[in-house]
Amino acid sequence: MRIVVFLLTLFVSQFGLAALYDVPVSTVTQDVNATMGFNPGFNGKIYYECRSLERKATDLLEQIGATNVDLRCTGGFDPIGGFTTYARLSGTFNSKVQVDGSEEVGRWVSVKLRDRSNCALVAELLKVVKDKFVLRNVKGKGSHQSSACKSDDSYNVTLEVVQ
Repeated sequence: MRIVVFLLTLFVSQFGLAALYDVPVSTVTQDVNATMGFNPGFNGKIYYECRSLERKATDLLEQIGATNVDLRCTGGFDPIGGFTTYARLSGTFNSKVQVDGSEEVGRWVSVKLRDRSNCALVAELLKVVKDKFVLRNVKGKGSHQSSACKSDDSYNVTLEVVQ
């Protein structure tokens, strides 16, 4: 009898845990079209150099599970001394979104985002793309915009994403 109870408990616990980790998903092409450089601290303006912005945004998206990332930036800081404007980030990427009844199943994955600078940029990028992924438990410095998260500050964000 003990063996039957043990096996039944094991069976229920395995399927119960699977329900916590498995999420029905579908891969969707997402559009990005955002003006970057708004910071709630100081004067509220940050000017990004486009190549750096494209590279950082692509890296961040890939770290949280995006595929086929194709981003372009226009405007931004002109290092040669021309006209400087807010940077405009546009493009596409693929991500997993929750779709009830889908046969494709995604799993929750823990992700840590850390670096010594660009806190304000990471916070702004997460704000732009947060609805384009299935995210939960987004925490840490850089997880949201604030005056304590400046462009030259480090960031340490932990989150869970369905991949």
